[in-house]
Amino acid sequence: MLTIYFTENKHCLKDTFIRLQGQWSVNVWCGITDDEIIGPHFINGNLNGNIYANFIKDTLGYLLEELPSFTRQTMWYQHDGCPAHYSLIARRELDAKFQNRWIGRGGPISWPAHSPELTPLHLFL
Repeated sequence: MLTIYFTENKHCLKDTFIRLQGQWSVNVWCGITDDEIIGPHFINGNLNGNIYANFIKDTLGYLLEELPSFTRQTMWYQHDGCPAHYSLIARRELDAKFQNRWIGRGGPISWPAHSPELTPLHLFL
């Protein structure tokens, strides 16, 4: 449920049910670290656990290879709680690549479900 606050009348609220997450035919991954933007990388088709796990295993390393070794070894990975991110196969890949250094649903540091915060990074790091 989404609550909309109107600027004209601050006492007027409208509760609307909307579909916040769904399957898309194109997904975009992008990373930010220090002063670097990594990507974007486009993933065509509907995202599922196997496709996301293959991205982590096969593509992510290639995208990160321009970063200094120290940054790659100490960086944290964060994603939200979409079903593909929560799949067991994807979480196993994240555990292998970012041992206890990833934030997400079912991870070592949990992403708060339906959090009003844009990111839990400022709360944790």
